[in-house]
Amino acid sequence: MRRDRIQSERFVLQTDDNGFACHVAVRTVCSGRSSRFTPFRDTFAAAIPVWYVRVSAPGYRATEGKHLGVLCDARTVERTGSQQSRIVVPIALEPLP
Repeated sequence: MRRDRIQSERFVLQTDDNGFACHVAVRTVCSGRSSRFTPFRDTFAAAIPVWYVRVSAPGYRATEGKHLGVLCDARTVERTGSQQSRIVVPIALEPLP
């Protein structure tokens, strides 16, 4: 996809009481295969969305903005079913003094 055709989408995620937030991205590219019987031949990976991430919370220092691809790796994606995968990106926050 050409860079000039990428649309900017701004959204805000709200965490639950346990500090978790979730966003479902559709039409992303995954390829390769995974097997629990041949773990050294696992070639499954996914294209990480081109998102700029900044995290803030009351009582905590806001993080600097970073691209999601810097915060995680395409190989950390977990296949969860047919045409489904999941990536978890933990982001630690520092309490304000």
